[in-house]
Order: sequence, then C-alpha cells, then structure tokens
Amino acid sequence: MKFLTLITLFLSLNIFALPTWTALEVEIKPGKYEQLQEGLDELMNSPVGKMYPGSVELNWHLNNGDNPATHAIVNLFPSMVASNEWGAVFWSPEATSIRQKWFDTLNDSADVVRDMSFIQIANWQPEENPQDYPYVEYVPMQTTDTRAVIDALNKFIATDDGKKFPGLVSMHQCNYCGESDTNSALIVQFKDVKDLESWYEITTTSEAFAEYLRDAREGADFLGNSLVLVLSTWNNTPATFNQ
Repeated sequence: MKFLTLITLFLSLNIFALPTWTALEVEIKPGKYEQLQEGLDELMNSPVGKMYPGSVELNWHLNNGDNPATHAIVNLFPSMVASNEWGAVFWSPEATSIRQKWFDTLNDSADVVRDMSFIQIANWQPEENPQDYPYVEYVPMQTTDTRAVIDALNKFIATDDGKKFPGLVSMHQCNYCGESDTNSALIVQFKDVKDLESWYEITTTSEAFAEYLRDAREGADFLGNSLVLVLSTWNNTPATFNQ
C-alpha cells in the first residue's frame, strides 16, 4: 500500500502546495433540499462556477451525533493557491450577480451551522480517486502529537488485519475550525455500505486495531465520528485532490 506524507512540506511551511478543503455545514429547511441542490448546480454551471479549480460535493450527514447539520457543501482544492485564486474570482465585482443569487438561494433553503477548513497532511492511498468512495467517516481529533497518530496508522496498516482495509484513509490539519475542539481529522472512505460494514466487523474483534487505538490516543483525543454520504459532485478537475 503506497503511503504519501505531506508532513515535511507542512513543517517547512510550504502549506500553499498542500491539498485543502472547506466544509460549510448546514441544516436544510423542510422541503428545501431540491432548491439548494438546483441552486448549487446553477452556480457551478455559471461562468463563475466553470472557473472553479477543483471539485464541489453536496453531502448528507447520515449519522451526526448532536450536530444539527443535515448536509454539507464541501469545496476540494488541489492546493491553497487554487483555493485563494477561486476566492478572488468568486468575490470579484464581475461575479456580484451570480454570487448574490447563490447566497439568496442558500439563505432561503438552509441555516448555516458552521464552516471549517482543512489541509491534507498525509494520505495512505494517493493513487486512488476519492470520488469512487462516496461513504465517508469523518473522525475529528484534538491532536497533541501528529506524528504519533501517523506512526500508529502506519503500524496498523502493515498488520494482517490492516491489509484487509477496503477503503481510503487520509489525515488533515485544521486551518480553521471555529470554536470546536477539533484541530485535525481522519477521513475514512468506502465504496459502499457492504465494505463499510465488513470493515467494522473486523475492527470490533481485531487486536491489532485495538492496539492502534491505544497508540493513537497517545497523541490525540478522538471527539466522535460522523458518517456522511456524498450525494452530488461537481467536478472540474477529476482526481486531482490526491495528487
């Protein structure tokens, strides 16, 4: 299994070259999902949206604990440079009418819960296209030793049980997480429910996975998981997020 760590770049402060993403978590108002989806589709097919340098996902929170958010709009960029360039386009005077129409749709169809921004710092399957894995487990953490978490995962993935893992896993550092205790997160992705359920069955009895959790908790507190399904994707640059 190929492993790519971007920690060296991160520690050398070359953060502008790292893949980055933002998530706007929302609570969709009753009967307003189609309005939001159609508004996002109109935005992404507009002259402004066609200049977007990455991918946009509309996600459904299947299991979200106490978080009132029902959905999230996730913007994926190949780098922070690309994110900043998109911001300049989106907030330009030329985009005023398109931007305002989208904001009107967003405000009419949903209540904003919170927004977050992350930088990807490690990826265990960089050759895979994450868009082929629409079931996403978001695992927020308060990390005190990032290297300990990465080392624990490297150790586990090399075990017999770790080699059975059917999905993708990557680690992300908070760029902005608001008032949350989160400062990093693992993103675990599966192609379908069958793979997800079979993996959970393995982890519930795996001594190697239990050891991984003990080791990882030496460097992080796990803050509770969310299960997300990617419903729609607007993709201007296929498969670039992991490259």
